Amino acid sequence: MQRLIGLVVAASFLSLGWLAAEALAGRELAVIVHKASPAQTLSVNEVRAYYMKKQGAWSDGSKVRPVQQSGDVRDGFVKRTLGMSTTEFERYWLELKYSAAESPPKQVDSDDDVIRFVGAMKGAIGFVDAASLDPGALGKVKVVLKTGY
Repeated sequence: MQRLIGLVVAASFLSLGWLAAEALAGRELAVIVHKASPAQTLSVNEVRAYYMKKQGAWSDGSKVRPVQQSGDVRDGFVKRTLGMSTTEFERYWLELKYSAAESPPKQVDSDDDVIRFVGAMKGAIGFVDAASLDPGALGKVKVVLKTGY
């Protein structure tokens, strides 16, 4: 009987994990920039160049100011857009910090924080769960790329 209960509990946890994975699979990530940014759309390669500091200025010469957040959104962004693991991304920035005195993207806590930062800082670029972009947010920022995560 205990074995049967154990199997049922294990199956329940597996089902919950599968449901969580299914929920994440359908989510969409939005890369956003300040409303005054010269960028209208960006490719994955352009976003990667801005986040890896391979490109430090927008087409109008203003400084690019990337912002990041922690959690599932960041993990998805780093994996799908930057093509690396979170650990590789952190290692990349640690090496760049010491070799070229570059600072990693500013760290904030949530989609709302990213939207506030990007909306307030000319030159800013960030990523959020697309579902967090309400009409108020879209008055301050513009979406330049959407992708799954």
